[in-house]
Amino acid sequence: MHTPFTIRAKELMDLYKGLKMKNISTDERLDILLNTKWTVKEWDCNLTREIVDLIDREANMLDRGRP
Repeated sequence: MHTPFTIRAKELMDLYKGLKMKNISTDERLDILLNTKWTVKEWDCNLTREIVDLIDREANMLDRGRP
C-alpha cells in the first residue's frame, strides 16, 4: 500500500542512491545534484542552505572538468 509518506520516502531514497553512484556521466551527476537541490530547498534552514552551497560548488567543479 502506498501513502504520500511512502512515496516521498522512496523519492528521497532514490536521490540518496543517486548521490552515492560512481562512474556516471557528468550530465547524469548534474541532474541528480539539481534534483537534490530542488528537494532540499523545500525547507529553509542553515543545513539546507549549506547543502545547496555544496551542490553549487560541486556543479561548478564538474562544469570546469574537475573530478
